[in-house]
Amino acid sequence: MTFAEYCTVLSTELAAWKATHDNRDAQLKSLEIQVSEHIDNLTQQLDKTRVANKKLLGQKQALQAKLAELKDKQRRLAARHSQILERLEILEKSLEGRRASLPEPLARQLLPPLAGQNEHNLHARVQRLQNSLELCATFAQKQPVVHHTILGGSDGTMRDTTIVYLGLDTAFAIQDQDAALGTPSVNGWNWSWNHNWTKDLQKASTIIAGLERPVLLTLPIPTTNGGQ
Repeated sequence: MTFAEYCTVLSTELAAWKATHDNRDAQLKSLEIQVSEHIDNLTQQLDKTRVANKKLLGQKQALQAKLAELKDKQRRLAARHSQILERLEILEKSLEGRRASLPEPLARQLLPPLAGQNEHNLHARVQRLQNSLELCATFAQKQPVVHHTILGGSDGTMRDTTIVYLGLDTAFAIQDQDAALGTPSVNGWNWSWNHNWTKDLQKASTIIAGLERPVLLTLPIPTTNGGQ
């Protein structure tokens, strides 16, 4: 091979190598661009994920705080419920313990307390107690209430009797020949009989019934020291 031929072959191989090198360089640059773009996309996705995670963490913390607040309210409501139930039971027992000392027509109107201490009938129990207390408050306004019954007189004989209640703590029992002043006690009503009151109390009864015109009467009224 002559020198000229060698140079020609070498030139051809160099041109081929350069073409191959340029092609690979272009491929490398293209690949570099693709990798860079892919890295940018991954970075953006990672940033979005971090933001989303931060947001979710904030929501989680807010929900945890809300849950703690609700649990605290639940504990306070449970404590309040227990207090109401305890107070309700005290009032129910107190009212029921006074039933014998209430005027008979009032005691008949009062329904007994609902049984049970569960929360399902708490509202009904409160409503029943409230109704009972309202009836007592209305009766306590000392508007005369006339009641007809059978009562043992001063001699112990059971007779038809008209009772006029004035509020919760005063009553007059009126029979044909006798009359009494009644005051409540734990076990019922105590009657102090005095036939001298009969005429005035009978007249008071007819006035209350609207059968006679009102007139001024002197009636026995109990005092705070037990007198009249």
